[in-house]
Amino acid sequence: PYTTLFRSHLAQGDVSRGSGLLEAAWDAAREAEAWDLAAEVALAFSRIGLLPTPESGAARAEQAAVAFERLGEADPFRRGLLATYLYNILAFVDERAADRYLDEAVRLAVVDPELAPYVDVCTLRREVELGRSPNLAVSTAAALARRDRRANPLAAVMAEVLGAAALVSAGRPVDRELLDRIVVEGRAL
Repeated sequence: PYTTLFRSHLAQGDVSRGSGLLEAAWDAAREAEAWDLAAEVALAFSRIGLLPTPESGAARAEQAAVAFERLGEADPFRRGLLATYLYNILAFVDERAADRYLDEAVRLAVVDPELAPYVDVCTLRREVELGRSPNLAVSTAAALARRDRRANPLAAVMAEVLGAAALVSAGRPVDRELLDRIVVEGRAL
């Protein structure tokens, strides 16, 4: 019931009420020690489409970390998604912890190859942010976007956004066609 209400509020543009429902679902899952549901709730926060604010980031990271730890090895896909979410939350806050979660996501992607697009986008994000080779990041982003366009459109859009950031880092112009494609494909998600 929480998921249906959450989706309904999001469809109406009411993110705050949807988030409140997720908080209630988190509390219920944690109390019941239903860690598969807790993992889904933590991942639902990531699906809202907004990274946590500084005020909510610690709570989101704690929820995801608890779900990650309690879920165990029996569910490598959810565990891997949680690891990539934790990487994204922690990348600017605690780089070492973020890298540990990314390493764990890489390990889990070997167990469950469906995680590869998510792990690849996180790895690309790290390369773009480190800025060691922005031109290589541009070509990697384009390759990932082509690979994932049909199978995982979200990963494809994320790769294109990171590719645009890499272009800026490389001192190259971002062409209008790429920006338009990101907008169109992003809206279709």
